[in-house]
Formats: sequence, C-alpha cells, structure tokens
Amino acid sequence: MFSLRQIEGFYWSAELSGLARAARHLNTTQSAISKRIQELEEALGVKLFERNGRRMRLTQTGERLLLLAREMLALRTRIVDLGKTSVVAPKVLRLGVTELTAMTWLHALTERAKTLSASVVIEPVVGASAELVTAVEHDRLDMAVVPDAFHNPTLQVLSLGAVDYSWMCRPGYVEVARTLSLGELMKYTIIDQAHASGLGDIIRRWLSERRIEITNSLPSSSLSAIAALTVAGHGVSYLPRRMFEPMIATGRLCVIDTKPKLPRVPYVVLGKRVRDDDIHASVMSLVSETADFAAGCVLF
Repeated sequence: MFSLRQIEGFYWSAELSGLARAARHLNTTQSAISKRIQELEEALGVKLFERNGRRMRLTQTGERLLLLAREMLALRTRIVDLGKTSVVAPKVLRLGVTELTAMTWLHALTERAKTLSASVVIEPVVGASAELVTAVEHDRLDMAVVPDAFHNPTLQVLSLGAVDYSWMCRPGYVEVARTLSLGELMKYTIIDQAHASGLGDIIRRWLSERRIEITNSLPSSSLSAIAALTVAGHGVSYLPRRMFEPMIATGRLCVIDTKPKLPRVPYVVLGKRVRDDDIHASVMSLVSETADFAAGCVLF
C-alpha cells in the first residue's frame, strides 16, 4: 500500500519541479523525497516520472495521478479541519469566466463545489478573457477559465480541452448551399470578438497565417450580443457549435461551410502558483473535471 507521505512527496516534486525544492518545502532531505517516490512507483507498479539527468518530467500516468493527489491532500486538510473547534470564515475563491463557461457549465461547477468543503465559496466573475488574466496576475482573481491565448510562466495552467467553432449567420444572409473560401466570406460583415478577447486573438492570428484579413468588422466583446446581432442578420460570426445547436435546429441560425474550417480553440484554467494552498489546488482540479463546453446553454 502507498502512504500519504509518498503522495505528498510526489505531489510537491511535480508541483515545484524538482526533488530539492520539494524537500525544502516539506522540511526533509532530497534522498527522503526520492525514496518516497520510488516506493510509490513500486506500490502502484507504474512509472511517474521520466528522468533525463537531473531533469524530471511527469509521465502520462503521473499527470493523471497529480490531479488525484491534489484532491487527496485537500481531503486531508478537510479531515484535519474537523478537529478544529474555532469557527473559521469561509474562504472565498474568485473564479473568472467568459460568457461561454457562464452559459454552459458554471452552474454544474458551483453545485459540485458545495460538496468540496463547507469552508469554500466560489465567487464567479464574468468578463473578457484578457481582463480576467490580468486580474489573476494582479491577485484580483484566484483563477480564470479562458482560451489558451495567454502565456505567462508565473501562472499554473491546466488544459480543459478544445471547443469547436463554426461560422454562422441568419438564414438567407449568406448562400450556404456550397462551401465558401475564406476570401469569399470576408466580403460580408464579420461580427468579431474584440476588446480584450483571447478568442478573437486566436481567430485573427489563424486568419492572418492564411493571409486573410477582416476588412468589414462589427466588433463586440459579448457572446450574447454577438449571437443576437447574428440572429438579427447584421453579419457573420464565429460561435461555439454545440452551444448553439438548438438555434440551428430551429432555423434561427445556419452554419456556413468554409475551406479551411475554423480551428478548434483550446481552453485552460489558470491561476497563481500557490505553494501551500490545498484548497486552491483542489478547486483547480474540480474545474478541470467539471469543464464541459459541449453542454447545452442553460438559457436556450
């Protein structure tokens, strides 16, 4: 059987990117940490790290165990808290999300968070992705769910998968009986994600790589506003396909086939690298497990 000490040694070695750092954090020796990881690998019968000289990199099994280890250490904290007699004010964890998350799986996350700990309250903040990332960097938010368009080595990042986007318009606005080139599509007004939008940056960069530029743009930072403008016939937009399937099925929107198709857009949850906060790590893990961008919109 494995022990919590072994799980703890593995977790902090992965989180802090090295045995020496983990040893300092746990107030022990590097050889002791190495022994814990070796014993854990033997107990589980799997390899958790790929070793190349002094460098260590998690295996795929190690990546999966890291998520479970976060939860296990968070549960240990909750068990220890049972022995505390003093009343502790709930920890408010501020989570930034864009409208896509707010309208699809945020409600599921808040429900699951209730079972995480009575001492934790998730406070959602909805905004543009670039603004959310800036708020995390300046400690105004604890973490944020955004398109993977931001690169900051000081932030911890967990992948949440990718979202399928499609060009859409009001029926009759564009001839959709045939596949259009991107050049043909740009003859129409493009209702564009703008104003600090990571999604907009990804799409515009993808178009630029194909030497395509949006020349007639109707910019907006609101997903719901973009959808409303599209339904009203003011232009073509790129919208998350699964989220708007009900409106496609009822004929309020139609999909425009293009060659090439829009790329899948990766999403992540990112936050500050908190070294000694098991609750923070547990919520990051919960977000990773709950994220479901294919969920239907709760407003449709």
